[in-house]
Amino acid sequence: MTFTTAAASEMRERIGAITGKAIAKELTISTFHSFSLQLCHSHGEKYVALNLIQIFTLICPQSAD
Repeated sequence: MTFTTAAASEMRERIGAITGKAIAKELTISTFHSFSLQLCHSHGEKYVALNLIQIFTLICPQSAD
């Protein structure tokens, strides 16, 4: 995990060079914002199942890249 999209891309390239691109694609390499958004989306249905509203809102879509 990193703070910038550029750093995440570089990290993905470096890991791909060491392990191979197929393995690198299976790893979660992202920014903090992107990872957090993925986490919220993947668990959002649990709020609905518990009759709670989804408690996350994406304020700035560009920050999720």
